[in-house]
Amino acid sequence: MKSFARRCLVAGIAVAMVQGCSTAPKAPPFTSPVYSDPNQPLDLVDLGVSLLEDEEELAERLGPVQQRPGSLVPEPPQIKIYSLSDLEKTQLDPLMGQLIRDFELAKLNDPIYQSALYEFQAGMISADLSSLAYTPSLSVTNRFLENESSARTTVSVSQPLFNLELLATLEEEDSKRAAAQATMKVREYELVDRVFTAITNLIKAQEKLVVNDARIKALENESKGAKREQELGQGTITDVRDSVVRLEQARAEQIKLGSAKASALRTLEQLTGRTVDPSAYVLRKQARSIDLPPLDTFMSGALQFNSGLLQARANQRLAELSALKSKSAYLPSVSINAARSYSDRGDTSNSGLNFGFSVPVNAGTFYQAQIASAKISQAQLTTAQVRQKLEVDVEQTHADVISGLQELNIRLLAIEAAELSLTATEKSFSGGVRTRLDVLNSVQTLFVVNDQYINSVVELTKSYLTLNNLTSQPVSESVAKLQAFLF
Repeated sequence: MKSFARRCLVAGIAVAMVQGCSTAPKAPPFTSPVYSDPNQPLDLVDLGVSLLEDEEELAERLGPVQQRPGSLVPEPPQIKIYSLSDLEKTQLDPLMGQLIRDFELAKLNDPIYQSALYEFQAGMISADLSSLAYTPSLSVTNRFLENESSARTTVSVSQPLFNLELLATLEEEDSKRAAAQATMKVREYELVDRVFTAITNLIKAQEKLVVNDARIKALENESKGAKREQELGQGTITDVRDSVVRLEQARAEQIKLGSAKASALRTLEQLTGRTVDPSAYVLRKQARSIDLPPLDTFMSGALQFNSGLLQARANQRLAELSALKSKSAYLPSVSINAARSYSDRGDTSNSGLNFGFSVPVNAGTFYQAQIASAKISQAQLTTAQVRQKLEVDVEQTHADVISGLQELNIRLLAIEAAELSLTATEKSFSGGVRTRLDVLNSVQTLFVVNDQYINSVVELTKSYLTLNNLTSQPVSESVAKLQAFLF
């Protein structure tokens, strides 16, 4: 609606300026045939499959909003530009979950995302520029003419009546808006993926530090016991060496995990611009579940609303319109022109209204059309490749989430069994039934099953976030679900 009103305003101002200089009749108002019937696709040149159905899907996805007359794509949503007051509110809001707070802070602080906002703004301005393609053009010239011995001022307005290149440029507006919106959503999903990757690295490191610290304490006790028994003549040097080897390995692992935790903290602080409290990212060790819709639901949503696919379709549409502009070089263009010319001396003036007709002849036009046709084929193949990859990714990720949920419950049972096994082995060792090596193996097994559980939780949450991103679910909802699932 804004672009339509803007075109009418510019046309009105231009005609009014000419009327101020001349009494020539006004040119009749022009209505673009592209929007005469919104239910009919663009059919000026046969360019293959139309993408208006995709634009209808985008309009349905964005909800009931005010639309430009005849357009199937709604006005774009406003992208929020954050300020310092927003940052202070985000930091101090006690009701906001930790993951949500980190994501909102990253929006404010991450330079890549902030750059994407300007990229989005440039894309929308480019769409606005395309919407002005069929507006009148105003020209004011002043030249000194020797035959009149004075300067002459000419004011002219030209309104295109039929120009296929301008019609194609006008039609690009909706596709450019769709491409800008889809690109912005892709950047948002990339940001939440970076933030969540840093958080999961922190979770993995500090949870494994806790588990490994318990292993070190158990191995220290076993090492002391082995040395004491050897001194009393009841143990062997092999038991001592085995205990020392396991203990030193665990200590080396502790140093490595500490470095990984520090790296994750630095990355998260860089993204959010704040000091991170590691105690806010402690996993709860209990059975978990996710209300997961069937695969068909996710697949349908991905094929309709996936940002990458919408972006590819918009680019395909732009390639088709680019080919249309190249082919327009074969066709004439018609315009109506109003002009008034007067001498600075004020003694001579003239005005008039005429029609312009031009037929361009360019030797390179044929090759430009061939290049444009090749780019259409390239864009169509790119769209097909994006769709195929999307289908495979959705199916695989959905299966990963289902198997991950089943795996978590089994790993919790494995941890419980390993704890009971360690207790039984220690009692059997005290009774002389088991060796110290058996105890060391039980300690290692308990560490391994806890390590595997932590990895499984992290991989499951990553798969779940990826699945939501593939189907273009709202980021805030996905992050809120992950917050409840993890902590």
